[in-house]
Amino acid sequence: MYFSRNFSGNLKRRFCILVCLLVCLSSILSVEYAIAETMSEDFESIPSDFESSNGNLRNVQMDQFSYLFIGGFGNEFARDHYFDLNILAIEQMGGTFAQSYFPSSLKSAGKNLQALRNKVIKVYEASGNRPVMLIGHSKGGLESLALVLAYPELIRDGVIANVVLIQAPVGGNTLLDQRGLIARMYSNVLSISPGFGSLRTENINEIIVNRIADLSSADLRRVSKAVRYVISQKDAADSGFAIRSVAKIISHKVENDGLVAKTDMWIPHFGIILGDLYIDHLEVVLGRPVKFVADNVKLERVKAFTLSLMVNLHRSRKRGVQEYLNLTEQKTIERMGPFRCEHIFVSSYR
Repeated sequence: MYFSRNFSGNLKRRFCILVCLLVCLSSILSVEYAIAETMSEDFESIPSDFESSNGNLRNVQMDQFSYLFIGGFGNEFARDHYFDLNILAIEQMGGTFAQSYFPSSLKSAGKNLQALRNKVIKVYEASGNRPVMLIGHSKGGLESLALVLAYPELIRDGVIANVVLIQAPVGGNTLLDQRGLIARMYSNVLSISPGFGSLRTENINEIIVNRIADLSSADLRRVSKAVRYVISQKDAADSGFAIRSVAKIISHKVENDGLVAKTDMWIPHFGIILGDLYIDHLEVVLGRPVKFVADNVKLERVKAFTLSLMVNLHRSRKRGVQEYLNLTEQKTIERMGPFRCEHIFVSSYR
């Protein structure tokens, strides 16, 4: 009797495992089939519903919104050209109110929120109450998301339309968490700056993950609906001098853009991904090459990235556009596939 129960239990377990694998495989295949019109790394593919013969964009009323770019760690050394081409590109597309803002790198992520909130409200009012497209890069993206989690009324009241996070370590910081001796020494030296030290996973969890958990169900839906991610990775050999140098010091074991792991650039089941790109951490936000830091910056590529970003951002706001949700689901399956399958198996088995 015991043997028969045990045998049937094993059959049931194996059947559940088989079903789980088939479900995961079919999900991945079906998702990959339908993401052709998301943001691509060559920035040349513009969805057909936005193309126009005169060089402008159809179906995008850029001047309905204001645009505020938030700089990342170390912005003090590049403020004269950080985002300048991105803003120029937006103006050429018809955006009439675009600015940049640079929170202090010395302050911990989360300590700049009141000043950032004041800046957002100032831009909103100065632009004639046009909803703000808040676009944060790196630490600036982390602080942009922390802002709307601390003040969800900014989205609830229509002050902020969307929060776009470009290569921002919002899901943790795998590269700073590495346990190797050299990696820890490198991290500890840079962490002398509170701004850099606050980019560790434990602090990110405090200002992002814990605050997501504290949102009301209504605010959770609103904020999640407003969040967009641009994630990326690039081989160090194809990147600028600074990133190549860091890669020689620290052996990164995960896909990354030189400074942030790709899997840390978004939060599963919260917001959607606009594109998964082959770019390093600096090449699409600086207005000119910086010797020994970002010597691979190409000006036309920065402008093309911004065009593609705006098209895909506005397109993702349209009803019935499924590609971005599909891309996000695909990346979530890739990141959490084994756990997802285990969850299905446990649920089915019980």
